[in-house]
Amino acid sequence: MLVHNSGCLDYIALGLEAYVEKLASAVGARSLMGDKDWQGTVWVTAQLLKLQPGSVRVSFTLDGMEGSDIDVVTAVNRAILRNARQIGGATDLELVMLKDFGALKYVDFYIGGRLMPNSF
Repeated sequence: MLVHNSGCLDYIALGLEAYVEKLASAVGARSLMGDKDWQGTVWVTAQLLKLQPGSVRVSFTLDGMEGSDIDVVTAVNRAILRNARQIGGATDLELVMLKDFGALKYVDFYIGGRLMPNSF
């Protein structure tokens, strides 16, 4: 667990497996690739983002995701739709958890290694 002077208790990077480690390394976060309880970790993180936004930080790479060539909102909405249709994967579920807790507005979204505007 990372502790920063800003009061942030943890910094997590999320996204597709092929891209998340690169983002984690670039921003100084940890990925959940080795976390056997990743769903529980994302669930708790989403709650903390909603209840105590400064306590945890999330960066999410949308690289490789459908709609990322358009913008953040399109990529996120397509992931949520895939999950609703039960054809999504773990990354789609992570976005749904963040949405369900109203925490998307606290996420730093990256496409192509660049921090993108968050319209949530």
